[in-house]
Amino acid sequence: MRLKQIKIINFGQFSNKTFDLPSDQINVFFGANEAGKSTTVAFIKQILFGFHLRSNSSPFFEDYTPLAHVSPLGGYLVFTAADGEYALERLY
Repeated sequence: MRLKQIKIINFGQFSNKTFDLPSDQINVFFGANEAGKSTTVAFIKQILFGFHLRSNSSPFFEDYTPLAHVSPLGGYLVFTAADGEYALERLY
């Protein structure tokens, strides 16, 4: 199974942003400070494991509330496998 696409609806500095990951070998995110690399990693982690809740403090999750007060927070990840494509969506 491989991650094929990242679709961010609202998360941190991103709104309606899609990252296509075309290579089946390796995909690399690089950029200047504050470009959104750590935000993208936190997005993947929170889609996979659930959103950070302020009432449940944890060093595992960072708080990436959207910069604009919009709803919903979240998005989805698209995976490919031998038997097809799967999307994991999480909205808060």
